[in-house]
This record gives sequence, structure tokens and C-alpha cells, in this order.
Amino acid sequence: MNKMNPKLFGAIVAIVLIIIVMGASFYVVDKDEQAVITRFGRYMRTADPGLNFKIPLVEKNYNVPVKKVLKEEFGFQTISSGMKSDFYRGSEETNEARMLSADLKIIQIEWIVQYKISDPVKYLFNVRNPVRTFRDFSKVAMSQIAGDYLFDEIITIAKSEITYKMEELLKKMIEEVQLGLTISTIQLINVTPPKEVEAAYNEVLQSQQEKDKIVNEAKMEYNKKVIPVEGEAERMIARSKGYEAERVKVAEGEANYFNSLYSEYIKAPDITKKRIYLETISSILPNLDKINIIDSSQKNVLPFLPLDKSNKGGN
Repeated sequence: MNKMNPKLFGAIVAIVLIIIVMGASFYVVDKDEQAVITRFGRYMRTADPGLNFKIPLVEKNYNVPVKKVLKEEFGFQTISSGMKSDFYRGSEETNEARMLSADLKIIQIEWIVQYKISDPVKYLFNVRNPVRTFRDFSKVAMSQIAGDYLFDEIITIAKSEITYKMEELLKKMIEEVQLGLTISTIQLINVTPPKEVEAAYNEVLQSQQEKDKIVNEAKMEYNKKVIPVEGEAERMIARSKGYEAERVKVAEGEANYFNSLYSEYIKAPDITKKRIYLETISSILPNLDKINIIDSSQKNVLPFLPLDKSNKGGN
């Protein structure tokens, strides 16, 4: 067996080493990434997408997806997504979703948090395990916010408010430790009672709905029967008040007329009496069909012929 030429062997080794060094000197950063370069564990620079160079065996690159929207799930795990997604809910997921409401009731809250890595340097070096820290912060924030609301409020009307308050609190916690993350969205996926009491809660909810239905039907019947009667009563009261005002005005007018007559009567009693008499006779006579005038100087009854009426009738 022929021995290999030492020079040839050395050349082959040198070529292999050069290839290894060259391969370790260049790295690729994808379009949605930034690369953090360290030298002996110390941060040196940040590289943009494309082909980049580093000193082999001295420098190391960490590619961080800064433009990608990342997601953390709480209370469940998505096994497969598509037209029909599959989810896994084990004991660990169930326990992390259990929260205590303000009225000391246990409630299951499943949610997701979408976020981006805004500062790759802070993300890599400020916290030892940023993802775990972020999850812990999210669970603490949800527990704190849920504890401010009643059980029924969380299930029905307070979801949007809880989401908003949790986002504000989580942002504050991230900024305090300089985690290098930015919250995109927080969404409550499923809010239910614990499975141990879900059946009982559904019965209570059904009873509440039946109660509300009966109350609404009673209100409709009340509006149908009582409100029209109340409207008629108000109209009658309004008419009575109008009649009252009219009668008061008439009585006041008659009283003022009487007072004026009385004042004139005091000044000239005889003339006033004669005037009143003539006014009264002039208002009575036109309404009589037959009038007889009795004169003490006449022996017979003297008929009275109302010429005005005769002329009007002839015309």
C-alpha cells in the first residue's frame, strides 16, 4: 500500500480547514430577522437581513425574528390549525386558566397574547428566559385584573374592559424589566365556569333567562294596559283643570261686575235700580212668545205686538 504524500495530505487538511473557517465566517439573516453578534459572550453589534460576516470561533450570531408576530396561549394549546383546529387542555393548562373573581368564585379564562420582539438585545440579555418571564407576567396580570370583577361581569359584560386593562398592566410590567417586547393584541378566547360546576351554572343561567323573559312579558302587558289608562287619566285631569280655570275666570268676572254695580248703586241707588230693572227686562222679553201688559189705568188686558218679530217673520 502506497503512503500518501505528506505535502498532499497537508494541502487537503488546509483546504478542509479553510472551508470550515469560511463556512463558519458567514451567516444568513432572513428578511424578518435581525442578528445579534456577541464576541466571547459580550454584545458587539446587530446585523440586518442578508449575508453577513463574523470572526469564526470568536463571534457568535443569534438570529431573532423581530418582524414576526409571535403568540402565547394560556389555558390551552393549539395542536393543529386549519378549517378545523384541534386544541389540547391538560391539567397544567386548566390550572393556569383558573382565576378568582371579586366575589370569590373560580372561573376559567383562556386567552392569547400576540407580541413582537422590539429590541433583540434586551430580549436576549436582560432576562434569562424572556418567554417564560413573559408568560408569568401575563398570568399575574390576568389574575390581578380578573380579581377586580364579579363572576357574572367577567362572563357577560366586562370582557373588553378586562382586555384593555390587562394590556396596559402587561405593558407596564414589560417596560419595568426592559424585556424588549411590544404587545400587539390580547384576546379572551373562552370564559366559562369550571367544568365541575358548569352544569349547575347553566341551570342557574337558564333560570335567570326565564325570569328575565317573564319580567319583560309583564312589562309589555303593563305598558299595554296601564299606560293608556294613565294617559286617559292625565287627559281627564287636564280637562278638569281647564274647566276649573274657566269657572274661576267666569266667577271672577261676575264678581267684578257685581262690585262695579254695587259701586254705582251706592252713588245713585234709584238710577241704578231702574237701570238694572231695564237691563233685566230687555234680556227676558225677547225669549217670550206671548207678552201681556197690565196697566192700572186700563180696564182690559192690552196685548203687546212685537213688531220686530213680525217683520222678521214676514221677510
